[in-house]
Amino acid sequence: MLDILCVGDTSEDVFLVLAEDDAALLCDVDKQNCRLSLSFSDKIPIKTVVALPGGNSANLAVGLSRLGFKSALLTQLGDDSRGDTLLQALHKDKVKLDYVRRDTRTASNFSTVIVYQTERTILIHHETRQYVWPRAVKPAHWVYFSSLGEGGEVLVPPMLGYLTKNKSRLAFNPGTYQLRWPLTLLRQVLASTSALFINVEEAELIVARTNRAKPGRMSRQIKIDLMLAQLKGLGPEMVVITDGQLGVSAITPDGIIRTPITNRAKRVEATGAGDAMAVGFVAALMTKQSIETALHWGLIESSSVVQFIGPQAGLLTEKVLLSTEKAHLAAGCHHFNTAPASTLPPRRSVKTKRLSRTVRKKTA
Repeated sequence: MLDILCVGDTSEDVFLVLAEDDAALLCDVDKQNCRLSLSFSDKIPIKTVVALPGGNSANLAVGLSRLGFKSALLTQLGDDSRGDTLLQALHKDKVKLDYVRRDTRTASNFSTVIVYQTERTILIHHETRQYVWPRAVKPAHWVYFSSLGEGGEVLVPPMLGYLTKNKSRLAFNPGTYQLRWPLTLLRQVLASTSALFINVEEAELIVARTNRAKPGRMSRQIKIDLMLAQLKGLGPEMVVITDGQLGVSAITPDGIIRTPITNRAKRVEATGAGDAMAVGFVAALMTKQSIETALHWGLIESSSVVQFIGPQAGLLTEKVLLSTEKAHLAAGCHHFNTAPASTLPPRRSVKTKRLSRTVRKKTA
C-alpha cells in the first residue's frame, strides 16, 4: 500500500534571476498589490539561469519520499527530452513512477520563473492534454491533489471514487486552473478534503467567489481568521493559509492556531515554499502528530527550501528534519497562539525514528 498518491502536472522550471538594478517594484502605499516593472522592448541581462524539475504534486512526492514515505506520482509528461530529464530526477528521489503517462502528441510542461529581490513571478504553461485516470491504482493512505491544466477536471470523479473505495484522506492545493473551476465542482472537491493548503491571495479568490458579502476594514490577521472559518465552512476538515514571510495560520475542528516565522533563514527565492509547508504538515498528519508539530515541520521544510533556487533542492531528509526540530525546541524559537481558546492536544515529544515505520504502525 502507498503512503501517498500525488496527482497533478509536472514541469521543468527555468529560473531567471534578475539583478537589483534591472527591474523595479511598483507597490501600493501599504506595499501590497506590487507589480514587477521591466523596460519594455529592451534587452535585460540575467544574473543566473538554471533549469530544474517542478510542479506542486511532483514537489510533494519528492519531499515525502526523502522523509521515507512510499510516494507515487500520477502525472503526464511529453515524450521528449524534457520529460526524460524530469523522469530521471523523480527516479533519483525514489518516487514511484507506475502512474506516469508519456504523451506522444504534446510536449512536457514548462514554466519560466523570474526571481527578483528573493520573490518569484511564475509564467506558467500547461500543455493541453487528455487527462486519464489509470485503470488500476494501488490504494494509498493519502492523496495529494494539485495543479492541473485545462481539462484536468475530468480527473475529479475517478479521484473521488478512489478516495471512497480506499478510505483515503485528501490534501488539496488548488492550482491556477482549479481556482477557476465552476463553484459546484470546486465545492465537491473541498467537501472531500481533509487538509486544504492555500496562500492568502488564493484564499481571497475562493472566498470572493463563494461569499457575496464584502468584508469591511479589518486587520490582516482578523481577515485571515475570517477566511479560515469561511473556507472550513465549505467542507475541509483543516485549512492552512500561508502568508509569505509573516507566518502561517490553520483552522481545525478544535479552533484556530497561528505561528509567525521566528527562525528566519537567509532567503534566496521562494518557489516551492508553500509545497514545502505541505510536505512537513502532511508528514506530521501521517504519523499522528499534533497540529503544532505539523505546522512546525512545515515551517522547517519551507525555511530550508527558500535558501535554494528551485522547489526541491532544500527538501529535507528525515534525519535533518527531526534534528532541526530538536534544535528549535531546545532554543525555544518557535511559538504558537490560538484563537479562540483551542482544545488542541498537547504537543507530543518526537524521538528520532523512522517516519515511514510510524505510518505502517499507525495504519496496520
